[in-house]
Amino acid sequence: MPTASAGVGNKVAICHRTHSQTNPYRRIIVAKQSGHDNHNTAVVWSLGVPSWGDIIPPGYQPMNSVNWTTLGQAVYNGTTACRGMTALEFIVSELAAGQLLSSVLADLDNQQATEDVATLAQLGGGTFTSALGSKTIAEITTTLTAATPAVTTSAATSVVTTSATLNGSVDFANTLLSLKFVLSTASDLAGPTTITATPSSTSGWTAPGTISANATGLAAATTYYFRAVATFTEPSSGATVDYLGVILSFVTPSAGTTTSSTTTSTYTSTSSTS
Repeated sequence: MPTASAGVGNKVAICHRTHSQTNPYRRIIVAKQSGHDNHNTAVVWSLGVPSWGDIIPPGYQPMNSVNWTTLGQAVYNGTTACRGMTALEFIVSELAAGQLLSSVLADLDNQQATEDVATLAQLGGGTFTSALGSKTIAEITTTLTAATPAVTTSAATSVVTTSATLNGSVDFANTLLSLKFVLSTASDLAGPTTITATPSSTSGWTAPGTISANATGLAAATTYYFRAVATFTEPSSGATVDYLGVILSFVTPSAGTTTSSTTTSTYTSTSSTS
């Protein structure tokens, strides 16, 4: 699932309202000129509210701030009610909420989300409506799954007291991505160390490939958590989208021993944006 970061000056993260009580907001990165403040219903989602508006922070003119109340800020800064979704997740959620496919695709087109740029490029450009409007949901699922970069984190190898080899793979869908790993002693990857992968990008790739990195300077008898990350940069703005592998862990052996282990963390990739 992707996460996104705004480019300097031009982009802003907003909570785009949906029609779903279980997925009330899609967190996306948009241009300040994209006009999302037309969803300006002065209501923040809470359980049972029949309809609600976007949440947009202040200071991003010409876009107007919307619903930047105490409740709105709590939702905006949270991790559940306003969360990242792939285009496919948004479609599935909206259809489950009773929306027509044509309306859902038009909504995606109107969002103009940075998270969707790479996917639309793989669909041949244009719009979600033109690319998917005549397809069944099964066909849409297959098409969007193939058009969205997928990242896998694989078990660490060559784990010794002070170093380890981090591994992963990227199904890049013919999109130029930069490649890295993030490493931390925190299970949620707080305060991570970023390590450039080998290769460092998908430049020249003609098929999915594997990546690795050598993590050095590790402490003995310590649990480390890591994930593979592939980053797409929107050419026009510099805004970025990270495609995340799940978080795995390994334990460095005690000094003077060679025993180590690698396990899957209970933390998996999220689709929050920032």
